[in-house]
Amino acid sequence: MVQLKLTSTSFSNFQHTVKNAGCIIIGDEILNSKIVDTNSRFFAKKCYENGINLRKITVVGDNEEDIIDTVHQFVSKYDFTVTTGGIGSTHDDLSYQSIAKAFKISLEFNQQTYDRAMKLNPECVPAKSNKELWNSFTRMICLPYAKDRTRILYSPTSWTPVVTIDSKLAILPGVPKFFEDLLANGLFPHLNVPGNPFISLYVVTKMQEVEFGPYLSLKQKELLTAKESTTIKLGSYPHYEAGVDTISITGRKSEMKRIEQAANDILTEVNGIRITREQEFTLSNNREFKQMEFLKSLD
Repeated sequence: MVQLKLTSTSFSNFQHTVKNAGCIIIGDEILNSKIVDTNSRFFAKKCYENGINLRKITVVGDNEEDIIDTVHQFVSKYDFTVTTGGIGSTHDDLSYQSIAKAFKISLEFNQQTYDRAMKLNPECVPAKSNKELWNSFTRMICLPYAKDRTRILYSPTSWTPVVTIDSKLAILPGVPKFFEDLLANGLFPHLNVPGNPFISLYVVTKMQEVEFGPYLSLKQKELLTAKESTTIKLGSYPHYEAGVDTISITGRKSEMKRIEQAANDILTEVNGIRITREQEFTLSNNREFKQMEFLKSLD
């Protein structure tokens, strides 16, 4: 059993700019198809909006060795890593203990988290006299801790914390409601982000990918070998059931003129139309193509 020790931590903004990131989804329930992960998509959206290059998303099960190995890989490679899942009161909730071992730090009782639980959700806090329930509950408030290395963050309405270690990794819960709240209102307000968000323009065409593929490859090479360096990337996404392909032109807001020019060049080459990011999302996630009025412009 973890030896209880009262700790409380404060927080100041991260000193380094988070230019790239990784995301580790933890839980057997993802790997055995019990639930569908939505947290990684929400994190990807926040990264996109804040100009952070999300480099990798991976899933690991409730296995201490796998969690430790994956944390080591991500922390050594990316500016910042977010984990989600594996936090709770049962034996298979292994994130805190595994990540503490990965960073060679201890687990310690966090008084601030306990006080917030008592204030915001007292019905979830068992009496200390009930040792079995109390020990189970403390799995959620015994947090990875090392002086000057860990920071504890909260959203205004949650007692569940975000635990950050070495300004390199943040541990968040897996329940989407809590994850989204803590990410948006607990973690991101403190991150130093590039401040140059990504922008995507979309062209949809009835031409097949095999027809415009050679042109798109040449266009990407042209952008990458231009005198001015660029972050612009081109992508192609077939929607077979709708009989169309979407081409994305993505770069940073500071390159908006070049993004627009590339989109216009592609638009002419593939005889397509421009669609919005929301329309592309609808096209990718909805099978009611006949109801998509914007596709009728291609006829």
